[in-house]
Amino acid sequence: MAGRIELSEALPGEWDRVCVLSPYSTNEMAEEIVGKSVNVELRSSIDGSDSIALLVTMKSGRVEKLIEVPRNSVDFSALGGKCFPREDSVFHVPEKGHPYASPA
Repeated sequence: MAGRIELSEALPGEWDRVCVLSPYSTNEMAEEIVGKSVNVELRSSIDGSDSIALLVTMKSGRVEKLIEVPRNSVDFSALGGKCFPREDSVFHVPEKGHPYASPA
């Protein structure tokens, strides 16, 4: 999926912030990034996989959804550890090469 990706349109719900967790993220790492306790080890396979990144949508400080994104589709791993407000959740994926997402 190359080109412009607007997560506000692509991800379900009325979330106001999205956080990116890189491969092998643990519950402790997720809590540090998200600012809340979230059991990513139980609710996803992120702690034992390098083939996905995990998007965590939040609304008013509450965790809403965890979405596993295959890195061979769109690779958000370089943005791991960062959170983006809904209005700034627009990314670019190059037409050629590996599909690394970068802020638009």
